[in-house]
Amino acid sequence: MNPNRPQADFSSAKSDYRSEMMRRNLEGKLDGDGIKMGQAVETGVSFIAPLVVGKVMPPSVAPQSLRSLGALENTEISAAQIALERQTAAQNIKEARNLLRNAGIPREARNEIINSFDLKTFRIERVSSTRREFRVFDDFSAKLKGRYVSPDLFSSQTEIITNLALLKNSATRFGTVTIPESSIVFTGKVAPQVRFSPGLTGGAKQTFLTGDLENYNFKEIYVRNK
Repeated sequence: MNPNRPQADFSSAKSDYRSEMMRRNLEGKLDGDGIKMGQAVETGVSFIAPLVVGKVMPPSVAPQSLRSLGALENTEISAAQIALERQTAAQNIKEARNLLRNAGIPREARNEIINSFDLKTFRIERVSSTRREFRVFDDFSAKLKGRYVSPDLFSSQTEIITNLALLKNSATRFGTVTIPESSIVFTGKVAPQVRFSPGLTGGAKQTFLTGDLENYNFKEIYVRNK
């Protein structure tokens, strides 16, 4: 864990993690500590093809060959960028896993929290300034006060369920949450859950709130007519 990053206080909020997790059935293989890894966090020099940037080409090289080499350069640079993103995600996942473990969060809940994200997009963030995001719930499997929120807005109930991959949440109610400055949150994109339903493609931005939910201000603003 990065010693310079403040630790989130989970001391009074352990019990609601499990209830929040139970509404999400998450797919994916787990490593030794239960974290879904695989290609999402693969790193290593062998993954990156040798770059050809800066090579002097002989006069005999045709324009088409130069265009092909340019495309190859772009592909190889993109591969390097992807590898760096995966390495960054892996570091953030490790830090989040340690943070949750040190806070006493059960292993099953730790796994489900991490695996609700598209792993290559996973980041730990210290909020630099107070901001507002949105909470979708139905008062059955999900309540107004909860840990999963999103900055994204969608025009229909179907889009909400699809992009947030909500298996059991019918998304009939809508609220806002104010996230205070200096809050520690997990951010990234929602992992697809097509194993359970082909429509649960995910892909929306997602924020996971750590610490005591009393530190956040929740407000209901909309109820969808049934």
